[in-house]
Amino acid sequence: MIRAYRTCEEDLAKDILVRIGNEEMPVLRAYVSAYPINCRWPGRQRSVDQRDESYFVNFEADEDAKVYVRWKHTVKNVQLKPVSPENELTFAGDEIRFTLKKDGGYVLVVDGYRETLHFFRNGTAEPSAPQPKDNVLYYGRGFHDVGIVELKSNQTVYLEEDAVVYGCFHAKDAENIHIYGKGILDNSRNKEKILREIPVDFGDADSLNAEREHTMQFIGCRNVKIEGIVIRDSLVYNIGTWDCKEVTIRNVKVIGCWRYNSDGIDLHNTSHARISDCFLRTFDDSICVKGHLPYGTDCEDIVVENCTIWNDWGNALHVGVEACAERMHNIIFRNCHVIRVTCSALNIGNVDYGDMYDIVYENIDIELDKDCQRPILQTEDCQPLPKLLENGEADVTVFAMQIIKHHEYSVGDVRGKIHDVTFRNIHIKADAGIDSYILGDKENPIHDVTFENIYINGRKINRLEDLRLHVLENAHDINIR
Repeated sequence: MIRAYRTCEEDLAKDILVRIGNEEMPVLRAYVSAYPINCRWPGRQRSVDQRDESYFVNFEADEDAKVYVRWKHTVKNVQLKPVSPENELTFAGDEIRFTLKKDGGYVLVVDGYRETLHFFRNGTAEPSAPQPKDNVLYYGRGFHDVGIVELKSNQTVYLEEDAVVYGCFHAKDAENIHIYGKGILDNSRNKEKILREIPVDFGDADSLNAEREHTMQFIGCRNVKIEGIVIRDSLVYNIGTWDCKEVTIRNVKVIGCWRYNSDGIDLHNTSHARISDCFLRTFDDSICVKGHLPYGTDCEDIVVENCTIWNDWGNALHVGVEACAERMHNIIFRNCHVIRVTCSALNIGNVDYGDMYDIVYENIDIELDKDCQRPILQTEDCQPLPKLLENGEADVTVFAMQIIKHHEYSVGDVRGKIHDVTFRNIHIKADAGIDSYILGDKENPIHDVTFENIYINGRKINRLEDLRLHVLENAHDINIR
């Protein structure tokens, strides 16, 4: 059985045809970042000439999904990401065919990364709709402009598959919150208030120069579950937690991130969290674990698994850089695909006092295309947009670890620690060059870091220098096997 999720979207793409099995699929629109260019954004917002129109299809299946796409022009080159031989992709003229055999998020990349069509294949066993109750917010077919909804304990939010909800969901000091469904949470009507206009080269220490709201924000909450929905066009974070416990985020699809700085899922001072089976395309860090004041509670027992990441700016799978927590430990990223990245794929950074340890990255596939480009930080208003690279001209950072004092983010003069870190079974497909680095602190060197079963283009790497790993200073017991 293959079934398209119904949609009430009025502005469907008319010039792209998608058929899966015998069913024609609605092709929905989203905007994504066109260029990996950023700036210290409070005081301005990105202009629309820095975004591209993109598309997505949302459906469910319990069998091989045979996909037919008729693109809007003749295709010269096409790629389906994550790359897998089992998808059996072929194309000729404006027709593309392939098979999706497993649930998850995929991206069809046509003639370079600026033309993309996303496929969200869902299983058929998603949770059913809730019964009407006083503590249920049920958003049915149609458009709903809800603003900022403050949720209370024991409250359920359900987005029907043909619902588009414009707004934000927030909660503070609440428990037992469940947000789920097959619909779209759209944040495009959420605008920040710029307090004062500043030139782009004003400096870095002005991060409070705007009032803005995250799409989903949970502070001091317990037992929060988010499942199934699509989040589109977030202003700042798609999902942010602070001082929370028992958080589950499953099969959430994030698309349409192009404004400054739309992180995917940020867990601050959060413990006992599970993120699984999600697709995130973000403009800033995709999934990260942080520590913020005034909370300061530990980050521990966090598992991120079976997720697919496309990162248009920032780090893909990240711990830090803010580390205001006594301990940030027992953190695992496993069975994930990083299908595009700009800053770094796997990053651990510490600018505060926290002790970071027992961090594991395992069974991670990383794809670095020849048009990968290092991000650009805009330094003047008239700076031109970057020339897009096509031939692997820039190196992309895969592994990064650093302990530094940052003039804006650090909260004091005491630096924390990074130790007992394992990178295991990492497979890198690199059409671009790669780069990696370790930079410790004089008082707290980075130590006991193990690289185990690292492969580049199918070849096992047995020497650190073959990783192009630069141990800059203040690090010891860095091993590869």
